[in-house]
Parts: sequence; C-alpha cells; structure tokens
Amino acid sequence: MKREDLKQVPTEDLQKKYKTFKMAFYVMAGIVGIMFVISFFNWKVAGFSASVLLPVFFIPLVLVNYLNLKKIGNELTTRDT
Repeated sequence: MKREDLKQVPTEDLQKKYKTFKMAFYVMAGIVGIMFVISFFNWKVAGFSASVLLPVFFIPLVLVNYLNLKKIGNELTTRDT
C-alpha cells in the first residue's frame, strides 16, 4: 500500500479526510471503551478468558487512527497560516 503525501492532497479533500478520520476515531474509541467495560464485567462474573484481552488488542488500531488524525490536522493548520 502506497503512503500518500499529505502535501500533494488538495485542501478540500484533506478537510473531508479529516472529518472522516475524526468520526472514525471517536467511533472506534467509543467501541473499545464499551468493550473494556463489558470485558471487565465479564471478568468479574465468569473469570478470566480470552475475551477479556480483546479490547487490549484494539488499542494499537485506535492509536494509529489518532496519529493519522493529528498528521492531517497539522497539515491543515499549516495550510491555513
């Protein structure tokens, strides 16, 4: 997969991408948060199982989305000034 240079992307497309990444980040972070709560209660009731660790495996995905969101946001702020 080819990495896209953000300096080459038009501002309108970058703004659309920023809105999409922002929404996806909040949705994914919310889902992972709900997974943490559910797995905590599952751990309290049924004990330890593999499903308790499931939210931990999704943290890197949320972090990558957050870092991409920051990169796009930084590029947009450099274009505004």
